[in-house]
Amino acid sequence: MPFRYPVDVVRDAYVGSYVTWHMAYGVLVALGFALLAVTVGTRVFRTAGA
Repeated sequence: MPFRYPVDVVRDAYVGSYVTWHMAYGVLVALGFALLAVTVGTRVFRTAGA
């Protein structure tokens, strides 16, 4: 489940393990979610004529 990876990243950061593959993958998934949200938001504003 992709929503689990950013949560695991926060848990790993809290524990102090910053340099792991798990952390890198979670950050990439979070960046992908952010990119998706910006893309969808931009399309909504363009189609709404705002």
